[in-house]
Amino acid sequence: MRTPVTKDWLPLLLLLLCLLPLKLYGDYWDEYNDELTPEFNSHLEEMYGTGPTKQPTIEKIIRWIIADVDRPLGGDDYCESEILFKSIHYKLNCYAQHYFVAVPYKELQKACHGERVPCNNRRGICRKSTNLVEGVRCVLTSGKTLPDCKYNSFFLTAYPVVTCRWHSENQTFVPETVNNLLLPR
Repeated sequence: MRTPVTKDWLPLLLLLLCLLPLKLYGDYWDEYNDELTPEFNSHLEEMYGTGPTKQPTIEKIIRWIIADVDRPLGGDDYCESEILFKSIHYKLNCYAQHYFVAVPYKELQKACHGERVPCNNRRGICRKSTNLVEGVRCVLTSGKTLPDCKYNSFFLTAYPVVTCRWHSENQTFVPETVNNLLLPR
């Protein structure tokens, strides 16, 4: 068997280029990194990045699911203002529903060791807290992107149902989202 020899260099160069790994995504803001704060750089990567999403930090989880302790639960515009203030979205798209609970984070973390129940979307296993908490269910009524999202606010005293994940830094399970608020029977 003979090795094929070519007189044309262009196809050979193109074949060699195919062997190089492609960089499909990357840091498009490298030249500005010195000027940007880490929070803003993380926001840009979340909004415009094409790579896999990062696991949320505990601080972000607290910001997303714990109701503001300085603000009383109540009012027709509670969900709209909280979602805008806390910037709760996925690439500026509105969530169909979202939950806030008025409970300290350590209390909610205990729910990760609670009773196993089916999740609201029927996929996966969630954990139900053993304590009743004050909470808010936000249901999208109109709008598709921020800031046009309009929500109805439903104030409940219920058992939070949470999804949990392993947090390798703390070596504990942490609640990632509130999946539902179950009313007591």
